[in-house]
Amino acid sequence: MSFSMNGEIVSFNTPDRFRLHGFLSRPRNKSGKAVIHVHGLEGSFYSNDFVKALANEVTKNGFNFFTIELRGSYNIWGVKKKLGKKTKEVLMGGDLEKFEECIYDIEGAINFLKSIGVKKIFLEGHSTGCQKTTYYQSKKNNRLVKGLILVAPCDDYNIQKRDLGKKFREAVRFAKKHYKINPNSFMPKKYVGGNPVSVRRFLSLCDLRFVESRL
Repeated sequence: MSFSMNGEIVSFNTPDRFRLHGFLSRPRNKSGKAVIHVHGLEGSFYSNDFVKALANEVTKNGFNFFTIELRGSYNIWGVKKKLGKKTKEVLMGGDLEKFEECIYDIEGAINFLKSIGVKKIFLEGHSTGCQKTTYYQSKKNNRLVKGLILVAPCDDYNIQKRDLGKKFREAVRFAKKHYKINPNSFMPKKYVGGNPVSVRRFLSLCDLRFVESRL
């Protein structure tokens, strides 16, 4: 089954000057309420059919629906950052992201909605997006945010621990050692499968000293 979404591709800026994109669906009548969808680990703002179904239901009930790109979207990609009159492309993605920086992405989306007259916002996270929306609001306590919606929340720490089994402690030791040398170096495939994952991203999920693993 597939779903179509009515709306428009828009771009927005984060407070630290990265340019991201999203898809904005509007209800039939103008509304000052919105739901922001924050996708899960290595996901995207458009690829899942359930996001399209959510958009249809949310707009039908009188809310704007804004599904957003994050610097942690996809695996690895180039994100443009404005430096004065020039722009620079920085490599980002779910395999390289620093979890705590999700605050800037969500803040940028909220600021965009505020600029078009939205005054009440609900943050809706899917999977790892649940951790990001919860972390954002715990840090910012944004008065525009009236509630959180958690869809399929997950415990990434224990999922990794279960999947790696006896290799878990060995993988964490490897990551800690190489984190000191280069946080963006990659984990061996025997610990993470086919996708490249930086040691920082791995520890963010697997070391309880990192805030993401404790959420």
